[in-house]
Amino acid sequence: MSRRDEILGAVISKFHEEGFSTDLTISEIANIVDIGKSTIYEYFKTKDDVFKEALLKISNENIEEVINIEGIEDMNFEEAFKLQLYKIIDVSCKSRMIYQIFSKDFIHRMPLTIREELKQKMEDTKEIIEKRFVLIFIKGVEEKLLNIDPNPSTNLVFSSLIVGAIFRYSNSNQEIPLQEFINTIYMSVLKLGN
Repeated sequence: MSRRDEILGAVISKFHEEGFSTDLTISEIANIVDIGKSTIYEYFKTKDDVFKEALLKISNENIEEVINIEGIEDMNFEEAFKLQLYKIIDVSCKSRMIYQIFSKDFIHRMPLTIREELKQKMEDTKEIIEKRFVLIFIKGVEEKLLNIDPNPSTNLVFSSLIVGAIFRYSNSNQEIPLQEFINTIYMSVLKLGN
């Protein structure tokens, strides 16, 4: 592992342990990695640059896991819907940091040098996931499992159900198995879509 990766790893570990804090100092980072402060500045211009790279690394890894699903185009509606929803909720549960990173409140607390890039990453990811679900729902219509009205309010209900399910499960202490929860959401989508 390169020194740069060690530095980013230390920052990411700290964020996972304690949540994001701009109070984390270069001295603390240097102590964790067991290097001098000046060594950090050989790889990053400012503390904000270290934070930005660490947050982008966290978000990129999680986004890759959610988006890169091999063969999803060839799956039927049920398989594609359940797998995509499972990936999103699973990542959200494993990495509560991703919620923090992509929340509007969090982005507004970020230094300006980080804010715009994270905001753009959030918008790009949201667009990719929305397009993915549109394609999945088209499969449901083609398979005659859904009869979706092109009315914008119907689309809003579906997206609210999915987003609400992700948020609720990821922030819940309930002992409902994830696959059981996803099966219930799937059945609800079928009922709403007919």
